[in-house]
Amino acid sequence: MMRHPGAPAQPRGVARAVTERWRPGVGPGAAGCAGGAGRRGVSFGTKDPDRPDLRPLGRCRSPAVAPRSQAISCKRGTFRPDPERGGRPPAAAPPRKTPGDATSTAQELYTTGIREHFAPALRALGFQGWRHSFSLPDDDRWAVLGVQVVHADGRVRYTVNLSVTDKTAWDRRSIRPNANTRTGLERWHAPIGEVMPVGGEVWWEVAPGPRWLVAVEDSVAAVRGYALPELRRRLRPDDRGPYLLPTALDGVNNALAIAGVARIQRAELTDGVLELHGAWSRHDPAAQQVLAGAARGFLSARDRRFRLVRVLDTLGRPLWEFPAGNHGEAD
Repeated sequence: MMRHPGAPAQPRGVARAVTERWRPGVGPGAAGCAGGAGRRGVSFGTKDPDRPDLRPLGRCRSPAVAPRSQAISCKRGTFRPDPERGGRPPAAAPPRKTPGDATSTAQELYTTGIREHFAPALRALGFQGWRHSFSLPDDDRWAVLGVQVVHADGRVRYTVNLSVTDKTAWDRRSIRPNANTRTGLERWHAPIGEVMPVGGEVWWEVAPGPRWLVAVEDSVAAVRGYALPELRRRLRPDDRGPYLLPTALDGVNNALAIAGVARIQRAELTDGVLELHGAWSRHDPAAQQVLAGAARGFLSARDRRFRLVRVLDTLGRPLWEFPAGNHGEAD
């Protein structure tokens, strides 16, 4: 067979039937892959006519005109680019952070703790809400719990505030009150520390480390043991009212502190009874004796609004009663 002097020489062992004009990426093999025939033969789909591609045509190969970063599809399957042959491997997904590892910040841990631990625990207790505001369902009053946050020195500190507001006084607003901000419409407002044995303000701190979740769990326990019972008690429709403000109890509390007895957290009048609430125990005879003296002091005022002093713990459980005219014994 005659050939042109400038045409490339055919390799040894190649069938003479392959006489098509050479073009980059086009040949019997390329036609077989694109058309799905897949017949055996050789492909001259190379840019160098002196070095033909002698690979079998039974396997699909990427044409020279197609980018190597794209997958080539045919009826035999889809072939992804090979990194060893110049293809670009897929980008690896960034590693997911685990709460408590060395790379987690205090803000990330706090957000995880509130979203995955604090909020679900409060909803299980009967609260409704999200993020930093929760409330107990009631037809007449808003019983709200708010989470107040402070950021400082790479740490996150937060506390819990409580408030009870009549819905009739809040009718001009469509959302619940914010327990972290006083509005002057509340029936009652206090930080959670005032209903706990410690008194005053109580803050929990979240910092990076393996024990970051302890603060969140402790705050949930404080809500369950102290905040929830107090809010439920204040939702009861009764004629309960304060007898003395906390500042007016300072003198009595100073005397209790000298005797080593926990302070009176609040004094309230209800149905002719003066109730004293504090962190006391029935198994503490010293507290019983000192509180009996405090009850004598209250009864000596001869206030006609009450004839009985009842002592209760922080959960509202009655401990002792001191009636008028019987100052020595507790019922």
